[in-house]
Amino acid sequence: MNKKKKEKTMEIVVEKYTKEQIIKSKKYNRHRDVLISILEENKSYSIEDIEQKIKEFLKRKVK
Repeated sequence: MNKKKKEKTMEIVVEKYTKEQIIKSKKYNRHRDVLISILEENKSYSIEDIEQKIKEFLKRKVK
């Protein structure tokens, strides 16, 4: 007997935002200056990307 399994595929949609959208958001108002300097103009970022970049920036050593 040949049984076929049907697999449900779930797509996880990750929303991405432009630098302008991120800088204007209330959520990141506190880190606005940091984000202006570290984010690229023509690139989109997920919330996870943004959080990671902020964390990396704040942990780095001052020269």
